[in-house]
This record gives sequence, structure tokens and C-alpha cells, in this order.
Amino acid sequence: MTNSAKPTEIPTKKPAYSQNFARENAAYNREWFKDLQQRVKGGEPFAYVHINVPLEIFRAMGINVVVNQWWSSVVGAKRKTLRYKNMLKERGYRDNMCDYCSSGLASLMETDPEEAPWGGLPKPTVIVSGKGCSAVEKIFDLFSEEYGIPHISVDVAASPISISDVVSDLSENWDKYYDQRQITAYVEQYRDLIAFLEQHTGQVFSYSKFREIMALANEQETYYQKIRDLILQSQPTPLNIADQLPATVIPQWHRGTEWARDRAKLFYDNTKAMVDAGEAACKEEKFRLMWLGVGLWQNLGFYDHFRDNYGAVFSWNEYLALAADGYRVASNGDPLETVAARMVNVMTVVRNDQWYLDQAIAGELDGVVLMGLGSISEGGTCGYSFSRPATTVSLLKRAGIPVCEIQGDPVNPARFDEVGLKAQIGKFIEEEVAPWQAAGRPLNNLK
Repeated sequence: MTNSAKPTEIPTKKPAYSQNFARENAAYNREWFKDLQQRVKGGEPFAYVHINVPLEIFRAMGINVVVNQWWSSVVGAKRKTLRYKNMLKERGYRDNMCDYCSSGLASLMETDPEEAPWGGLPKPTVIVSGKGCSAVEKIFDLFSEEYGIPHISVDVAASPISISDVVSDLSENWDKYYDQRQITAYVEQYRDLIAFLEQHTGQVFSYSKFREIMALANEQETYYQKIRDLILQSQPTPLNIADQLPATVIPQWHRGTEWARDRAKLFYDNTKAMVDAGEAACKEEKFRLMWLGVGLWQNLGFYDHFRDNYGAVFSWNEYLALAADGYRVASNGDPLETVAARMVNVMTVVRNDQWYLDQAIAGELDGVVLMGLGSISEGGTCGYSFSRPATTVSLLKRAGIPVCEIQGDPVNPARFDEVGLKAQIGKFIEEEVAPWQAAGRPLNNLK
């Protein structure tokens, strides 16, 4: 790779594969959602849940389920976040509620079918939040009060272990590292969740179905591991972040289904075919970057600016990497213990500073762009699951890796200065990334 960072127009044509694959996933999701609306109208139960709630339990009970943050990304992509924020304000809600987690509450206030994303969110039968963020808990409480919907919360916690030397072993042998008391506590709360769902939906939990779903989910995550590793090992990068996200995230919210498993396999097969054929997100790639933070659902085209003008590709994103190292856990025979280990593992990995450093080194990345989300008191997006502590930035910088900290919002355009952020990241590439790469990416000894 060359080390010049001078902005130049680099003609880049996206591979037909990436365009078609993303469109196919999006088309499936829209049709699935349309079918969901009809099923809910027909009387089927529907759960609206926080991102850290195990979807596999709902699938084993035949309960339709939508993830809060996933729905917020749809609202953001359709540029309806400000409309819904104003609806909440008009109804007397605080003006600084977290935009990422309040879209579901606001969606049910929509009266214009022409304005409703994908026809609108059906009224849930139950809602399930994840403890850990007080803002999320309060929003779901308000959701329950506003619409009379039964609400239950489940714990969201990381294990206090250092994963720097064991991450490759965690997924296969998690029971060697995680405290059995923590796993048992999770199992008990999931039993309470199942009882709550049986009471309020009339559906019955099936262990045999649950085992099938867990096996499908783990097979899916294993493909993501292979994809993540393939992308990190390939230079130039086969897929930019805007192509990786829809290929990863949409099947993730359907994990535990044959469709999701098959799409993950196709994602791997197609990515490998691209690498074998020498295709790349940017043929004249100069810089490989890490995007640390929530995907820009309101503006995925933002990333193309740096590819086209700097030859900078965002090779790494935590959605794909977390699928590979967080959601992938081997069965120990008890599916409830296994799903408990999955949720503990996700939070343990995503909140471990060393993991990000190891990933940056493994992928020979030239720099990190970390998107801060603002404070909750100012209406910033949920910080518990998606923000990164100062220790993460400190570790990366102490290792010598260039880090650019920006402030933005994944769904609210009023909190995203596109022009200013493009200039800030461009300057970062020119003045920090390029010199560090030219020097051979020197790393400091942190021992």
C-alpha cells in the first residue's frame, strides 16, 4: 500500500455481489415485516425486546419478535427519527430521551400510514428490556404505561475476566472461564422470562425446538467468524463497512432460523469468491480503518466519501466481529446454560479493551474512528451497550495506534454534522494515519 493521503478521486465500482446481496437481505426483511403485521392482526403474539435479550427463547415459543435497536435503525434509515422525537415532545415526554431507544415508544403514536416506516410497528403483546441502562429501563416502563403492555426486564452483565489471551478459546470452552454461579443466575431469570411469556402470550416453551434453534444460531455465528477472519486477512479489503453491515445485521436479528444460517453461509461463500477473484471494495486501497461504534443507519453512504477520496476502507466493524467472538458459543448440553453463556459472552467481549487492540493488530489496521454518542442527558444514544470507555481509547493510543474520536448520532440527522465530520476524519487520515502507516505501523510495548 502507498502512504500518500492526499485526497484524490479514486473511481470505484461496487461489486455486483455486494449490491445484490444487500438488496436481497433488505427485501426479505421488508416482506418478513409485512407478514409480521398480518400475523399480529390475526392474533399472533408479538414481543418487542432490547438488544441484549435472547431471541432464541421467543423463537422456541413461536412468538414473533423485533429488536428495539433494529427497529430504530429502520426508523433512522427512513429519516423518521426527528418526526418521532417531535411526537414524543408533543405528548409531554422529555425532549432529551435517547433517540435510539425511544423510537418504538413513538412508533405506536404514528397515525399516518404514509409516514410509517414499512407500514408501522404493530402493538406488542409484551415488551422485554435489558437491565444495565437506566434510560432504557425508564423508556420501556413508559412504553408499558402508555399502551398497557406487560413488561419484564432481564439482566445484562459482563463477566469480570480478562479475555486478551483466551478470546480464541472462549467460544468453545466458555465454561472454563465464566463463573457457574453467574450462568446459573441467568438461567433462573430466563426461566422467569419463559413463565412470563407463557402467562401473557399463551405460548408454550419447547426444549426440543430450542435446541434446534440454538444449533442453527451457532452455525450462523461460525460463518461470521470465518468471514471476519477472511476480511481481516485479505488486502485489499473485499467489502467496505456499508456492504458488511446489511449482510451481517439483518440475518443476526433472524438468528436461529434456517434463512439466517443460509444467508451467513452465502455471505461467506460470496466473500471468499470475491477474494479469490481479486475483487475489492477499493482497488487502490491505501488505508484500512476500524469503525468503532454504532453503524450510521441514517447515512450508510457516509463511508464511501473516504473510500472515494482517500482510498480509506473501513475493514472492521464490531457487528461482524462481535458475531464472530461474542455470539458464537459451543453447546454444553443444556441449551438454557448455553444461551446464558452467549449473552454473558457478548457483553464480556464488547466491553473488553484488549479485544479491540488485538483486532486492530490482527487486521493490520491503520487507524481507528470511534464515534461517541453524546450524553444521555443531552439526548444522546444509549451509552451502556454502544459507547466505549475512555480506557479503550487510552489502550489503543498507548499502543501507538491513531484514534479519531468523533461525536454523532446513528439515527438523528440533527445530531450528525456530516460536513464537519468528513473534514475531521479526512484531516485525521492525512495527518495521523498516513504518517503512522508510512513509519511501518510501529507499536509500543504495553507490558
